[in-house]
Amino acid sequence: MITSINKVIPRSSDLLEDIKGLQQMLDNKIKLYGDSLAQNGLEWKAMGLPVDDQLIEAIKDWLYNLCVSLLDVLDAECKKAEAVVHDMADLIKIPLGEKLMASILAGLEFISDTVTFIGSTSFKVTHQCRILVAIYGHWVSENLDHLNNTVEKKQQTTKRMDIRFMQLMDNIGQAIDYLNNIGDQELILNSNEPNDNALSTAETLNSVLVELNIRAIGTIEISRQHSHNKIAGNIMANPETAFIYMSESLLGLADRILELTGIDSVEKKRLQVLIY
Repeated sequence: MITSINKVIPRSSDLLEDIKGLQQMLDNKIKLYGDSLAQNGLEWKAMGLPVDDQLIEAIKDWLYNLCVSLLDVLDAECKKAEAVVHDMADLIKIPLGEKLMASILAGLEFISDTVTFIGSTSFKVTHQCRILVAIYGHWVSENLDHLNNTVEKKQQTTKRMDIRFMQLMDNIGQAIDYLNNIGDQELILNSNEPNDNALSTAETLNSVLVELNIRAIGTIEISRQHSHNKIAGNIMANPETAFIYMSESLLGLADRILELTGIDSVEKKRLQVLIY
């Protein structure tokens, strides 16, 4: 543990690879320590082993600070992207957008696993992760709009439309899962952390997810309208099969969103009826 605290995490010019390196390091520590950090060494104490409480707190602080540092780096990368493009509609057209969003998703996974490992999070981490999910959701929404416009223009579904749709639904679903998990951890109260923007950030995320779902439903409807022109070679060439899989993908996302908002199972069933 002492070695970990004193270890300097190397940085490279490839943020995504750096995050993968962090994830690998974290996975190794999870395999080694299990939930001992989250329990503050209670299992070790029960076994009669000597436990250094200060060392446990130090390693937890070190891991927490890695999350904070990563959030700052991701925020800086998002600002760099803003300087390159005018809006999200432009970002989806260049490789930078895909790489940045992959980094955001990987970063959210690392932060989610880390706060679970140490058993705590903070308003700062939760707030900034909510912003990242909103950015990611906006990117997915613009991708869906691009899919819809492409199909309308060509008057037929593209070969990979169904697959791309489900990939986008799965990815934003993962991002929401990570955010849910981060919010489930014990909150570290810190009076120095600002909370003035908490409500506006939550409202922004809600608006993004609503717009995303509207566009997703539109994508499914457009796909069904042009299903008679499906290209041979699509693994879901059967229109009914494509419709079922795309609808199930959207319903899976809806469940995750409802979990994020805390809506009960009755509302889930009502939403399923609306989508179908």
